[in-house]
Amino acid sequence: MRDADTLSVSPGLRGFGRATAGGDACASPVPTAGALTDAREVVVRDQQQRLPGALTPLPEVRALWLGQCGARLPDAVASLPKLEAIHVDGGALIGLPTGLRCPPLRVVAVWDSALRALPAGLTGLRVLSVAGNRPLRSLPPEVAGPQLEFLDLRHTGLATLPSLARAPRLRTLRLDHCAGLDLEEVGSAPG
Repeated sequence: MRDADTLSVSPGLRGFGRATAGGDACASPVPTAGALTDAREVVVRDQQQRLPGALTPLPEVRALWLGQCGARLPDAVASLPKLEAIHVDGGALIGLPTGLRCPPLRVVAVWDSALRALPAGLTGLRVLSVAGNRPLRSLPPEVAGPQLEFLDLRHTGLATLPSLARAPRLRTLRLDHCAGLDLEEVGSAPG
């Protein structure tokens, strides 16, 4: 198999699904990391088991796109040296691996899942979107850092926000349907 920019895994073969890379079907459920050393993006859909660990030792991966995946990501995701974005849509994800580093991580988007908490250390995010994660009750204070431009907290269980005074670049703040959040306190939160 040739090196590819994108690795895509969908349902089909032996629990991991059918893997494609740059449009070429793979003979094995998930190609070896050596076969995709230049992959920049990993797309995984409908994997109710753990994300296959074979996807994690890819040194050039910059983006993970996960749809309807299981409750846990392998801890090795945190060791992807160039990971800039994690996008998770739906499923049962309850947490992200500890040890995620900013930079290079700039975008965390987990929509309509079961996220309960974010790991500490996400200090350089530009985009944080956790809409639809009703179990999420709080955010680590460092997510509202000087690089943050977009913060989407719709349909979460948040009761408080970190100080937004530390986020001078914040341009978009979405707080629709946050029943536990006192919006009067948002504008008057101390810096």
